[in-house]
Amino acid sequence: MLGQDAWRENGQEDPVLAHALARLGREDAKQQGWLQLLAEPLPCGFYGWLTERFERRVPPDWLSALGEMPWSAVFTSSLDPALKELFSKRQRPELVLTN
Repeated sequence: MLGQDAWRENGQEDPVLAHALARLGREDAKQQGWLQLLAEPLPCGFYGWLTERFERRVPPDWLSALGEMPWSAVFTSSLDPALKELFSKRQRPELVLTN
């Protein structure tokens, strides 16, 4: 099971979250994380911008290796569309629900 922090390594901050908060002028909310970012209405077009930031990220080796495993299902609460792509290798698994 992977959540929004799936990409974090060694306790480092999530660069996508940091860029998103900076874009909104809310750098002081880093400690609250993604829940704080999504707690308020976001500007028009923000989700498209956020998707582009996620898609530019290069997955770490350990996460890429997970994508090669023969999973029958992957459950995630992540809003990162790149995770779907990572686990869709070899035509699996089928995406059931996305926001």
